[in-house]
Amino acid sequence: MVEKVPGLKVLIPVAVVGAVAAFAVDLLPPWGPVGYGWTRALIRGAGLLLAACPGIISYIRAEQRHRQAAKQQECREAFADLRQTLVASIPALFEGESGQSIRANVMIVSGDVLRMFCSVNMEVSPDARVTLRKGQGCAGVAWKRAVDGPIGDCWKPVYAPRAQLTPRRLKEKWKLTEDQIERTGHILWVLSIPLFAHLGDSRRFLGVLNYDGVQRQLRRPRRLDEEEFLRQSIKIGEKISEVLLKQCEPVLGLG
Repeated sequence: MVEKVPGLKVLIPVAVVGAVAAFAVDLLPPWGPVGYGWTRALIRGAGLLLAACPGIISYIRAEQRHRQAAKQQECREAFADLRQTLVASIPALFEGESGQSIRANVMIVSGDVLRMFCSVNMEVSPDARVTLRKGQGCAGVAWKRAVDGPIGDCWKPVYAPRAQLTPRRLKEKWKLTEDQIERTGHILWVLSIPLFAHLGDSRRFLGVLNYDGVQRQLRRPRRLDEEEFLRQSIKIGEKISEVLLKQCEPVLGLG
């Protein structure tokens, strides 16, 4: 955000006063307090400084606009990099499936909820702005498992087929509210992968990588239980985390 600086209505009178003071000091008589050289120099310097205020403020404003523009460009590039990675991850993870029918998104921890940060194929969907608390939905369960569960299970994806996404299951098993159920009722299946930042020997939970389908069921749902799929999902999760930390860190402050 650009900081507020004085406007022209204030700066122009200040500059005029400064210019007048800088030149008028030489018209004062040589006797009296103002007659001393250091006093005249002080008044002249203050006057010149006031006269220069419009130029100084204009420079500050230009620098602020430049920083703001650079930040906005950095944000756009971060989103572009993340979206490109998400798009490429769909055929890599769901080989043999229709990529156009699969959506992907990244939800980031924001206070006590998961909030949507970037998505593919779901920008105008009713669930694009849904937030989830820990333990809510597949993403919230993945979050809870990642930080509260056994260390051997923290990285495991959470999968919910259509049979587990009935209104009753959504309320009882996945702890969704009525509004969340209404916004997500069109989803046929969900897969949530926890995202971590590895800092030396420790790890930090960043958010959740989600995939789901709203047009058709998976052709090979049993593949999600295969060891190869689990390894691939972890690998893609690590790639997404890398993009978040390197390209998106200035935007999110994740470092």
